[in-house]
Amino acid sequence: MFHTARWPREPIDFAGKRVGVIGNGATGIQVIQTIAGEVGHLKVFIRTPQYMIPMKNPKYSAADAEAYKSKFQHLTERLPHTFTGFEYDFEHAWAGLTPERRREVIEDCWNDGSLKLWISSFAELFFDAEVNAEISDFVREKMRERLKDPKLCEALIPADYGFGTHRVPLEQNFLEAFHRPNVEIVSVKANPIDRVTPTGIQTADGTIHELDVIVLATGFDAGTGALTRIDIRGRGGRSLKEDWSKDIRTTMGLQVHGYPNLFTTAVPLAPSAALCNMTTCLQQQVEWIDDCIRFVRTKNLKVVEPTRDAEDGWVAHHDEIANATLIAKTNSWYLGSNVEGKPRRVLSYCGGVGAYRQKCNEVAASGYLGFTMN
Repeated sequence: MFHTARWPREPIDFAGKRVGVIGNGATGIQVIQTIAGEVGHLKVFIRTPQYMIPMKNPKYSAADAEAYKSKFQHLTERLPHTFTGFEYDFEHAWAGLTPERRREVIEDCWNDGSLKLWISSFAELFFDAEVNAEISDFVREKMRERLKDPKLCEALIPADYGFGTHRVPLEQNFLEAFHRPNVEIVSVKANPIDRVTPTGIQTADGTIHELDVIVLATGFDAGTGALTRIDIRGRGGRSLKEDWSKDIRTTMGLQVHGYPNLFTTAVPLAPSAALCNMTTCLQQQVEWIDDCIRFVRTKNLKVVEPTRDAEDGWVAHHDEIANATLIAKTNSWYLGSNVEGKPRRVLSYCGGVGAYRQKCNEVAASGYLGFTMN
C-alpha cells in the first residue's frame, strides 16, 4: 500500500498486477495515466468526478530558454501583480464581449494546454453562476468528445458543481486510460469503501475487490497540515494545532496572534494557501518577512506579533471576499471539507496576488500598524 504523499524513492513494480487507486484528484490522475498501460488490471475508486484540462507540456529548446531569459525583468515586474502570479491574467470582461467572441477566448485558453482557462479566461467564472455554468458546459463538452462512452461520461464528468470551484488538475491522456480493457471504475459515492481487507478493498455492498497493490491518492490536510504536524506552542503554552482545530486564523498568512515571532508562508488566508503560482507568492512573502525582521532589529526590538484586532480585521476581509465566490459554495479541500472535523473556511485569499501584495505593502509602509513590537 502506498500514499502519493509518501511515494518511495525506489521504483514500484506494477507490471501485470491488480492495482486499486483510491482517488482521482491531481495525484490520482498522475498515477492512473502513468500506470494504466503497465498494470494487469486497474480499479479506480472514484467519489467525485473532476473537471480537467489536457496539458501540452511542451519541450523547450535552447532558443525558447533564451527567449524567456530575455523577458526576465518583464516577468519579475508583471507576475507579482496578476491574479494568481502567473504570466497570464484576466483581460476580458464577460459582459463586454459577444457570445461568439467569448467562445473564441475560451477556445484559445483551452488550446493553450495550461491553466489559462481557469485563471485567465474570465474572472466572472469565480462569482457569477451563469458565467460559470457556460464555461462548465464547455469543459464537459470537451471531456465528452474524448470519452465518447455515455457510462464513462456519467462516471467521470462533474454534474453537481462548477468548473474552477475545485482545484483544476492538468492531465495527459488520463481520460483515454479508461478506454483500456484493463481499467475499471468503481463508484464509491453511493457505495463507499467499507474497509481494507488482507486481499483488497471491501465496499459497503459487501463486494471485495481483490488487489495486489493499493495506491491512496486521498488528498492532504491542505494549508494547515504541514504546521499542525509540528507541536508549535505560543504564549502560555497554547497549541497551534488545538487553536486551528477550532478556528483557522492568520494575519495575512504571515503571522498568527498569540505566537510571537512565528512567521509563516503557504498557510491559510493568503493566496499561497492554494490559489497562486507558488514561486511568485513565496518570494513576496519571504521578502515581506525579511523586511519586517530588519525593521524590528533597527528598533533594537526582539519580538513581533499581530494584535487580535488586526487579525480579526484580516479574517473579516478575507471572508468577505471568499464568501462572494462560488468556491465557498462547493465542498472541496479548498474549504477543508476533505478532513473530518476541520473548521470550514476558504483557505486561500481570493482577492488576487496583486491585491494581496498591496495590502502587505501598506502594512509595512505604515510601520507595521496592527503588530506589537517589544
